[in-house]
Amino acid sequence: VKANGTKGVDAVSGASVTSKAIFTAVEDCLNQAKGGTDAAAATTMVDGEYKASAKGMGGDVTVTLTLEDGKITGCTAEGKDETQGIGTLALEQLPAQIAETGSIAVDGRRYHHLQRHQGGSSRCPDCRRPERRRL
Repeated sequence: VKANGTKGVDAVSGASVTSKAIFTAVEDCLNQAKGGTDAAAATTMVDGEYKASAKGMGGDVTVTLTLEDGKITGCTAEGKDETQGIGTLALEQLPAQIAETGSIAVDGRRYHHLQRHQGGSSRCPDCRRPERRRL
């Protein structure tokens, strides 16, 4: 977990508050699994299902994180008052990426960017100019 912290992790474009709430809640879940100590320093975690909430754009965002064999195997997020089409994208995409990769070191902005452009766009400066690509 230490190597896969959230520092430098991008969020879903336009949904930075919701994305931050998801990452904050996931780290809280990891802290619970470690027994309340700093998740970044965790070496062992107790398997189970953990829930935590953090303040999103429209209210609380609640994350449920599942650990098996000390690894992330499931992640869901709910935030009934998040902005439709913006915050809701973060609620759908980031937990799915976390569950799929078993890591919180996901790149939500890259995923959103590729979904929006379907691989590239001549109008997007990040797609058009290779030296500026952050993907």
